[in-house]
Amino acid sequence: MLGPAEVAAVERLLRALRPAGLAPARLRGAVAALWQFVGGLADEEWWTARSARPAELAPDFADRFPLLTGLAILLDGIAAGAVADPCGG
Repeated sequence: MLGPAEVAAVERLLRALRPAGLAPARLRGAVAALWQFVGGLADEEWWTARSARPAELAPDFADRFPLLTGLAILLDGIAAGAVADPCGG
């Protein structure tokens, strides 16, 4: 169950994505994906702050696997969905 702060954050995210003209199902999927992405980043920062071990094990992860990291690939997928379904239907 989302609390008031989370509901407000989802509302802001929906407003930010509205101009993309996504169909409701795609919009829900985009919001869910972005929500999970941000939550994952927060978790990653929490763990990174508590342990240097991941950086020791794979210090070049982002360089070796650029398509697996970052927000850009997620946003590219959302944009592709908007282009594929420009009428929102």
